Amino acid sequence: MPRKITPSATPERRTYTDEFKRDAVAMLLDGHSAASIVQRLGISGTNLLYRWKKQ
Repeated sequence: MPRKITPSATPERRTYTDEFKRDAVAMLLDGHSAASIVQRLGISGTNLLYRWKKQ
């Protein structure tokens, strides 16, 4: 029987500083792959990185 997930069991949303976002996007513009940046920095996914690039 699957366990029920209680609201307190959900992880909190992480926040990133503007400097962190700029540095991550700079790595992308320098030619690093999005997948390697995500793995190196512990970001949840490449879509987050590309959203920062649009800002």
